Amino acid sequence: MKFEDASAGTITLKTPVGEFDITIAGGEVQVFGWEASPVPGRKPGGMSGDARRFVEKMEEYFSSGAWDFSWFCLPVGLVPENTMRVYEYLRKKVGPGSVVTYRELGRATGVHPRGIGSMMRSNPWPVVVPCHRVIGSDGSLVGYAGGLEKKMWLLKLEGWSQV
Repeated sequence: MKFEDASAGTITLKTPVGEFDITIAGGEVQVFGWEASPVPGRKPGGMSGDARRFVEKMEEYFSSGAWDFSWFCLPVGLVPENTMRVYEYLRKKVGPGSVVTYRELGRATGVHPRGIGSMMRSNPWPVVVPCHRVIGSDGSLVGYAGGLEKKMWLLKLEGWSQV
């Protein structure tokens, strides 16, 4: 992804498991994730109130595990409708300190567990869509696009007791 907007820039949050980039363009949050900046080294030219809130909530999350992103609207049309349904289920039904298996998530949303795995792997909104809370049927930590070290750290940060 490339941003022509001269105001586009990135805020990089340092975490114990790597850098988390938040790209702002036109004053709004556009892209975020682990080392995911399309405009590295450039600060945003301005931020809306929602963008500022997003950055503050992400900083708070990485320091305390307080997940408060239900207010953040996911962009419509970037992922298929059934994927959005699964992502919204995760956001609303699987809170911090909780986990769900691929099979349980599949049953709850009507999607085959392998389809769930594919959706988690391609999640463009890490942390906000908490795919790190999805685990194997045997309780093992499997399949996190950011790496299992990050998945383990995020679950521990949120207070999941099995880590």
